[in-house]
Amino acid sequence: MNICILTPGAYPVPATGGGAVEGLVEKMADNYEQGCSAYSLSVISKYESGAKALSENYHKVKFHYVKCSPISMGIYQFAKKVIRKIFGVTIIRLNPYFAKALRHIKQNNYDIVIVENAPRFVAPLKKYCKSRIVFHLHNDFSTFDGQYPERLLKDADMVITVSDYVTSTTTEAMNGKMPVVTVRNVIDVSSYKKNETVINRACEIRQKYHFSENDTVCLYMGRLVPEKGVLQLIEAVNQIADEHIKLLIVGGSAFSDSSVTEFEKNLFAAAKQAGDRIAFTGFVSPRETSAYYHAADIAVFPSQCEEAAGLVVLEAQGAGKPVIITDSGGMPEYVCSESALCVERGEDFSKRLKDAIITLHESQQLRQKMGTAGEKLAEDYDKSGYLDNIINAVVTGGNINGK
Repeated sequence: MNICILTPGAYPVPATGGGAVEGLVEKMADNYEQGCSAYSLSVISKYESGAKALSENYHKVKFHYVKCSPISMGIYQFAKKVIRKIFGVTIIRLNPYFAKALRHIKQNNYDIVIVENAPRFVAPLKKYCKSRIVFHLHNDFSTFDGQYPERLLKDADMVITVSDYVTSTTTEAMNGKMPVVTVRNVIDVSSYKKNETVINRACEIRQKYHFSENDTVCLYMGRLVPEKGVLQLIEAVNQIADEHIKLLIVGGSAFSDSSVTEFEKNLFAAAKQAGDRIAFTGFVSPRETSAYYHAADIAVFPSQCEEAAGLVVLEAQGAGKPVIITDSGGMPEYVCSESALCVERGEDFSKRLKDAIITLHESQQLRQKMGTAGEKLAEDYDKSGYLDNIINAVVTGGNINGK
């Protein structure tokens, strides 16, 4: 078999610019590189010089980089808006990234194309090439504003999702018309374990943001967008009088190329109430995040939307940190009752979140117990075998729950 993974085109693989989807594709490439398979694997990615340089360390995976000038992408974005306003449709073949990727796919006659989280790629791929099309869904469909699964995915041969929650909602939306299976997300567990380098870097981070040994540092890792609940987290910390409870917010509105948004400005303004107890880092490279987890005492992920899964939750647990999550979509599937506190969303959420933070702050023994449980759980989600789980799901169409 000749298998191709088509990434969305927003960020490169290897994931030099961040992005959860791109990071997972990089792990698939790592699996293939370290294993011995009876099929060939290609990855189509946006071009970026740093990613291209890293790809040269791979000798088995074939990377195909698509270069699109900012001018061509700008013209496409303008044309897309005009066409959608007049005709109510999006002509995806006008997308320079997709057009070049499609040309490459047709030329190479792949047996299987795995489309990563770009639902509008599915129909034109099925129309213009003979490959079997597998859609890898990393989001709940409610996050694809104005897009409908029964229309966008009707041409897919199957769908792979990242949680049972998304499998259930997608199966219902598609009326059971195609196989929908779960393959859970993974992390590189080894990269989140303690070592001298990471601990030294973690100490530097605490010093940089003036966190003392007596402080309990809560960490948020992720995009700074309303649906992630960051504002509610700041409000919760603002309600806490204890000066030793601190908050470190890691991330930007998008990934490496994000600029400051109006929402971020609102976050900065809200954080002023807590003085120097709340600090923002901006974007941090995925290759540096381990030290930030180890610089914290608690990891908090207060999502207000229906999260598809919980990659950052796995990372925090891999670093041995207790986590606070919400009853959000598939996120609870990535924790256990011994490793996490789950806060119900809705009215008075910030108060309940505040209470959960105080509970962990007041008991170092509980934090250590939960951290140990999380670290043990994370071992079951190591990246080894991830690509095999994906391919087994594609080949068998069975429900592979993955690691």
